[in-house]
Amino acid sequence: MEPKHIKAFISEKENSVDEVTHRILFIIPEIVDRDDEIVTAQAIYDALRDKETFAANPICMPCHQHRLDSGKPPCVGHWDIDTAQLINGSVEVWLIFAIGTELGDEYWKCYSQKHMRAVSIGYHAREWHREERDGNGIDVTTKIELYEISCVAVGANQGALSKLKTLFGWTDEKEALKDIESLIQVIVSKLLDDKVSKLQTEISEQFDEIKLLFIPDSDKFAESLLGQGSESLVPADKNNAENVLQQILKIIKNSRE
Repeated sequence: MEPKHIKAFISEKENSVDEVTHRILFIIPEIVDRDDEIVTAQAIYDALRDKETFAANPICMPCHQHRLDSGKPPCVGHWDIDTAQLINGSVEVWLIFAIGTELGDEYWKCYSQKHMRAVSIGYHAREWHREERDGNGIDVTTKIELYEISCVAVGANQGALSKLKTLFGWTDEKEALKDIESLIQVIVSKLLDDKVSKLQTEISEQFDEIKLLFIPDSDKFAESLLGQGSESLVPADKNNAENVLQQILKIIKNSRE
């Protein structure tokens, strides 16, 4: 399963941006999301400070990228775990930017001037229970495994599924997600089908050349295989070799079905 995500934002407190130490205070609120799920502040706090997992490498990455095509370190900075606090149903923690690095400098400019304000937290739920709140069923997650925290421009577009429901007549978001998954599978299948078709075409175009690997025309080569004075390969042998090639093409074809 893909990790779930919660969002954190720059704190509105005074002096939440420290220009001297190049760090910014973020607040992770304990709120019920649009899927009627909530991760407790205690769960977030405990996961942040878990020295066996996240706290062992509290990196902040750019846009959930674990590696960059350039080969440069995908590091914006690191989370100062020792500053994490539970305050009024929220978690507060400072992010220290990697000043002197390309990403650290660029993201510091955007965040310190609050052009960007959010980070996205990827996690897996480990323990949860169901509660009734104001007449609604809420899934309350009390233990998580925190995987990573990334700087992001915006969170997920909460209105996107609603627009898709209107366009395609979906009755609820679960149905929408199911249909989207099916659509993705069709697209992936089509891409694979095109690649296999291309491979089959390339093999077919080089069929005669490939046959030479199985059907030597040279009498000298035939004699070296069958013994001195033997005839060239008889038609039956050629047919067997061609059958081998046909089987290869059949396997490729079947892999698409």
